[in-house]
Amino acid sequence: MKSIRACLAMSVLIAALWSFAGCALLPERNSGLSLQTAIRQAVENMEQNLQHSNVVAVLNINSASEAVSAYIIEEMLVAIAASPQLTAVARLQLELVRQELGFQHSGDVSDETARAMGRMLGAQYVVTGDLVAVGGNYRLRIMAINVETAAINAASSVLIGAGDETLTFLASTTPPAAAIQPAVHTASQGAPQGVPQGGQRIISPAGIAAVRIPAGAFTMGSPANEAGRWGNEGPQRQVRISSGFWMGVYPVTQEEWIRVMGGNPSHFSNNPAAGETQGRRPVEGVSWYDALVFANRLSIMEGLSPAYRIAGSTNPDDWGPVPASRNAFWDAVEVVPGSAGWRLPTEAQWEYAARAGTAAAFSNAAENWENEASLGQIGWFSFNSGGMTREVGLRQPNAWGLHDMHGNVWEWVWDRFAAYPSQAQTDPAGAASGAFRVFRGGSWFYSAQFARSAFRVNVNPFFRQPNLGLRLVRP
Repeated sequence: MKSIRACLAMSVLIAALWSFAGCALLPERNSGLSLQTAIRQAVENMEQNLQHSNVVAVLNINSASEAVSAYIIEEMLVAIAASPQLTAVARLQLELVRQELGFQHSGDVSDETARAMGRMLGAQYVVTGDLVAVGGNYRLRIMAINVETAAINAASSVLIGAGDETLTFLASTTPPAAAIQPAVHTASQGAPQGVPQGGQRIISPAGIAAVRIPAGAFTMGSPANEAGRWGNEGPQRQVRISSGFWMGVYPVTQEEWIRVMGGNPSHFSNNPAAGETQGRRPVEGVSWYDALVFANRLSIMEGLSPAYRIAGSTNPDDWGPVPASRNAFWDAVEVVPGSAGWRLPTEAQWEYAARAGTAAAFSNAAENWENEASLGQIGWFSFNSGGMTREVGLRQPNAWGLHDMHGNVWEWVWDRFAAYPSQAQTDPAGAASGAFRVFRGGSWFYSAQFARSAFRVNVNPFFRQPNLGLRLVRP
């Protein structure tokens, strides 16, 4: 019966037939707000109470964990970068001053010290705060201090449930080291300074959070005895990724897509789950062809050399309308050698990043795709999504700091589909010809069987559906 259900689900996927089946929202389990919601509310409070166009420096969040403090600061910077009313201090400038003064993300800091640093940075307001235990929960307190008058112009104090999964993971005494490295913010042009290290994080000028994935080797595909395995996941072989790369910490969100493209193709364009932000839901309903356009437009916006070229041009305006059916002109797209721009990951890059050094079916070492208690901690699937996409970043990341690699939305990759070879490979990029392109990762609509690290599916590049999105990489 289990195999019949799986085959039926795959048939529905390939045929692009989907329905809502009257799925109901699941109740919230945590007391208090989530950490992400608390951060977002603090920034919204600043938007309401600070003068527009003011420069804000997010300096310090005191907590028992440097990783927690760095995470809160980074998420606040992401939210401020998306705000039309506030401007954050350039990240490189902030980091340089931090290093010069020995200023930490976490630690007791006087208001006068914070104001002095704010003046050095040219900010009108400095943001400080703390995360403290209150009974069985935590309280996040945030203050925006006027650099000149010392007045507290915006403040918030929010209770966070003790069961918040992100906070629990970050505050753990034994998490994977690369997953909680403090953020490293870069210059406004988004170019990493020096030699980027594995686990290093950046925020691009357009607000894309990315983490450095180190070069390395792994076993690609699934073993013959993996529960839920499909035949196209093997044979297993050794694959070497010869160069590190930056990868989006999250799937591309609706607010990111709108910022670059000016519109929102998503089916789930309103009515988010309670406490979640609409713009932070993943974009979906995009084809592989759409992904090419987005990647090049994002690169152009950020001053990077675009990765994709069609008929000699890297400007999507020259390519014509995005096809709604197979198109030989668009299928002839090529990757520009030496380009620095954003692009879809190869299938090998995607699986390598998803596994993050693990060999199990899932990146949290789970092997049984029916283990809802374990898998619900890392992704959104048919059993816990409430029948819709969910805000990115609410589930635990893998050991390399990547969120939503399992479930929420499928993610397009570059490769044409082909059977795996048996021999070892270095930097494979799929077949040289073929009609179908691959996508990975599972979705809110399907069981976790189809979100295993090795699971792969292929379809026409013009295909769109409300559980298919993307995540980008760059060299």
